[in-house]
Amino acid sequence: MNFACARQTRLYGGAPLTRKLGTFSYNRQSAHRTIDDMSTNPPVKRRFRGLILIPAVGALVLAAVWIGVLTRLSTERAEVLQVAQSKADVLADALVQHTETTIHDVDVIALVVKLQFEKNPASVNLKALQDAGFFTRETAAQVSIVDAGGRILQSTIPYAGGVYITDRQHFAIHRRPDVSGLYISKPVLGRVSGKWTIQLSRRLETKNGHFAGVVVVSEDRRYLTRGFTDVAALGENGSAAVFLQNGSKLSDDAIGEEATGRQAKGRDGREPTTKVDDQITARRTVPSYPLHVVVSLRRSDTLAAYNNMKSVYLTSAVVLSIFFAMFVSAISVLVHRLLKSRERLRVLSETDTLTALWNRHGLFARLNEEIAKQPCLNRLAVVYLDLGNLKQVNDTLGHEAGDQLLKKISVRLRQGLSPYAIGRFGGDEFLVIVTPDDSDADVYPATHRAIDAIVAIFETAVTLRGNVFKIRASIGVSIRARSEDGVSTLIREADEAMYAAKAQMVSTHKTNWRYYSNEMRESGRLAVENGQRLRIALSDGNLRLTFSPIRDLRSKQVEGFRVAVAVLEEKGNLVPVNSSLSINEENGLLGPMTEFAFAQICVTLLSWKEDGAAPARLTYPLDKEQFLNVDCALIIRELVRTFKFVPDSFVLEVPEIAFFDEPVLAAQRVAALASTRVCLMLGTFSGGFDAFKLLENNLIRGVVIGPQSCSADILTSAVECVTHSGRTVMLESEELSAKVALNSSVSIIDFLDAHLDKNAAVRLLRKPTSP
Repeated sequence: MNFACARQTRLYGGAPLTRKLGTFSYNRQSAHRTIDDMSTNPPVKRRFRGLILIPAVGALVLAAVWIGVLTRLSTERAEVLQVAQSKADVLADALVQHTETTIHDVDVIALVVKLQFEKNPASVNLKALQDAGFFTRETAAQVSIVDAGGRILQSTIPYAGGVYITDRQHFAIHRRPDVSGLYISKPVLGRVSGKWTIQLSRRLETKNGHFAGVVVVSEDRRYLTRGFTDVAALGENGSAAVFLQNGSKLSDDAIGEEATGRQAKGRDGREPTTKVDDQITARRTVPSYPLHVVVSLRRSDTLAAYNNMKSVYLTSAVVLSIFFAMFVSAISVLVHRLLKSRERLRVLSETDTLTALWNRHGLFARLNEEIAKQPCLNRLAVVYLDLGNLKQVNDTLGHEAGDQLLKKISVRLRQGLSPYAIGRFGGDEFLVIVTPDDSDADVYPATHRAIDAIVAIFETAVTLRGNVFKIRASIGVSIRARSEDGVSTLIREADEAMYAAKAQMVSTHKTNWRYYSNEMRESGRLAVENGQRLRIALSDGNLRLTFSPIRDLRSKQVEGFRVAVAVLEEKGNLVPVNSSLSINEENGLLGPMTEFAFAQICVTLLSWKEDGAAPARLTYPLDKEQFLNVDCALIIRELVRTFKFVPDSFVLEVPEIAFFDEPVLAAQRVAALASTRVCLMLGTFSGGFDAFKLLENNLIRGVVIGPQSCSADILTSAVECVTHSGRTVMLESEELSAKVALNSSVSIIDFLDAHLDKNAAVRLLRKPTSP
């Protein structure tokens, strides 16, 4: 069910209606509000204001267009720069990986030389390693071994000898025994190569751990970024560089020599992005080495495509502005008509065309407004009304008289509850929003006054076409007592309270009202738990069919069974679903339970046919939700295709109430079911004029009459009319059979104390009938 919400208005001090019938009166002329009145009299000032302000509106529209264009351009520019920044970040991450890999490869060379030297210094031959391809000039510009005195012992580059590097940092640092790893120096001018190179060195030790010298791998400054810049999309003016932690630049590229030397912040090693002049820069720390990398993209390169798009945007905006100015006069006429139509549409969208009260849309809007205006609890109430015997008026005088009744009730409600917002929720249901007077501490006094007024309204009989009808109502009230209660919660609780009042009205035959209580909330909780229990039973295979015999009223012969779905408990008892557990569209069990019941019926009919049992029909009653919301015809077609049988012994009871609530959809459902060749009967047959009109549809082959569905004074004549038309009648109680003459077209459902399972039903079907 879709919930609506109602409008809350302030009380204007109107006196509550008295419950004495003699003092109850109405001012229908002043209370009646029609759509024509509201739509043809919009505020005159607003209309003229719109005409006067049309040029200003045009200017505002143009301003909005230009603001939109400029905002869009600004957004596009920010997005382009953001994408460029993201690209720089990705490239910086890639450069970190590239640098780690490159230095690791160099470190491998230094480690191999170190291991060979420390094992046997005389066995190290750098030239032989180079000739063997262990390293080349591309991977290592120069590899040297330096003794403890700082003299170069070997080098891959020929030299005259007598070269010392004692003063170099990459040699002096290794004299300290605590520096055992790879040391990376800032670029220095090589004394052997004569080039600016990066020195990567490792300490050499004797077998007893004393300092024996260093192994130095010299790399060209372009080596660290050469392979990266060849494949990275840095743009025409972009650059990538590697720095030591002290800010010394190692690589040789287009970036400026200055460096910040600041280490990256954060867990991911990222530095804050810095934009210098025309550059977008990203910095990263190399986790494994005392280095950080910098990738820079030129802002002018990044914005080149954006500048072209900007020219297109601005040109389009200029053209649009010119055309807009040319058609200002035409727009003025359209705005004038729009102002007239807008009020009309608003009224139509929020007003019920029959009663001129708020409709669901209007009620939702009003109730949302009131919830926003009433932050305190116990300051807002929803009163839900349901007319109890509108169906009697429709069956007796027709639906046109029923519409007249709704109009009269609406006028009375508007007159008697004028301080509050009233709306027609749908059908014969109304909603009233109650708020307290300024003098009231909470909404309860105002709610009591509203209920007294409603009760007084329905104590007055309604005259329609010379007939007097005593209309009763079921009233449910919910109070916003919790801050989390929203529109749907308030209306659902009021609806549940209304159904509780309707249950009382069945026995009292008077207007009843109920407040939503904690007991009802607990009942809702139990419904959720029962739904879960039923869902578990369905998944665990603990569902069964129960069988109630259908006997011929004259011969007492069993001619079929009405089936129901039941849960098999641990003790072996069968608990019918409709008696203890509920299925509906909200808990998601409607479709699965319907499919289960249909499938089991088909399996049962086929098994009985194979076992040679007497032909029997199986009847399944559909409730309103199943019939309207589940495509039963589609399920049956799938079962017929699966089991390859004709479902002529499959009987479905379709509820009569569905044809009154949803006539078009119900007619479609019946036509679809009849096409599957199942037998259809009209359930809860009332025997009224509209009910017999439904039997004009030849697709309905019989009716089902319950204890409460058909009045006792028309039961006999109703059964005779149905059987005379060639249809069958199925009675749901023994008391009804006593009022009906014996007829071969009439059967009765025998509700036994114990629920029969499939095997017991077969035995009963084969058992001969006692004379």
